[in-house]
Amino acid sequence: MILPALAFGVVGMVACGSDEPESIGTLPPIRTTSTSSTTTTLFDSTIQLYVVKRGENLSLIARSFNVPLDFLIDANQDQITDPNNVPPGVTLKIPPYRLVDDLPTSTSTTEAP
Repeated sequence: MILPALAFGVVGMVACGSDEPESIGTLPPIRTTSTSSTTTTLFDSTIQLYVVKRGENLSLIARSFNVPLDFLIDANQDQITDPNNVPPGVTLKIPPYRLVDDLPTSTSTTEAP
């Protein structure tokens, strides 16, 4: 009973191919496919200009343009002497600002030696 099982095992190993270098070169190449999606968001890096109107303050203007107040103050240091009192008619530079929700991920891989 042991002899037929042993014979089957030997036949099975021979049928898988040999470890000779010539036999390895005859195997077909392995083809792989992969898909990836990329989302690109354009970012407007131009500075906008805004003329302050009566009753407006820097906090309101910063919120309107979705820019942090500190960014607005820093971009207009030459125009603003008192951030708490900006007179109407002053032209402010609205700096480009973008909040990043997710950092980009790397798709490259490295192979260990």
